[in-house]
Amino acid sequence: MDLVSNRVMLKSLSLEGLMQISKQNKFIYEGIDLTSLVLTDIQRRAINIKIGKMKKAKRELHDWYTYWLIINKDSLDTMGLIGFKGIDNKGEAEIGYGISKQYEGQGYMTEAVKILIEWAFKSRLCKTLTATGVLKTNYGSQNVLLKKWI
Repeated sequence: MDLVSNRVMLKSLSLEGLMQISKQNKFIYEGIDLTSLVLTDIQRRAINIKIGKMKKAKRELHDWYTYWLIINKDSLDTMGLIGFKGIDNKGEAEIGYGISKQYEGQGYMTEAVKILIEWAFKSRLCKTLTATGVLKTNYGSQNVLLKKWI
């Protein structure tokens, strides 16, 4: 599934795509070159956790468990990842995200978060979104969360 705004496209990763990313990030995924995507060891561990959860979840819920690629719509550069940590039966989901250093401070993450929040609340499943994993020293992420979303 793809979500699009003015400058950003989000592309949800299938279980198979996520498994491929967990092993390597130097490949093409659905026509998008992932060679610019830089994954840390922490992100790789998070991807492996997501893979485990996706294997147990119904396929129609995979978009709530996977990462979505954050892609620059003009250049098609992969700038980062965004996603939820699943959705519970009360309709609660937690959002998480990260963007490569060279794209920080340019509003791309704000745009990506906005697109995904809009998608989430259009779903009949989502009632509440949270973001509890932001570090106290990550002022950029805090600023994104301080925006008025709805």
